[in-house]
Amino acid sequence: MVSPAQRRRAASYLVRRFQVSERRACTLVGLNRSTKRYAPVVPDQEVKLTAAMNAIAEQHPRWGYRHVTKLLRDQG
Repeated sequence: MVSPAQRRRAASYLVRRFQVSERRACTLVGLNRSTKRYAPVVPDQEVKLTAAMNAIAEQHPRWGYRHVTKLLRDQG
């Protein structure tokens, strides 16, 4: 199964490379036009959390996700 992000890239490629309309490109790859125009918004909090998890995982590579989650919850 192909993800929506991959379909977005495929539709954009078709528009650029073959100069077909956005409507035609979306139809060819099986993507709704509203989905193609969607820009995912990643909250700042999620970016900070991911960075903290990666930092802990680098320091303690043998710790699993449960241990890392508990440590982060304890830190607040």
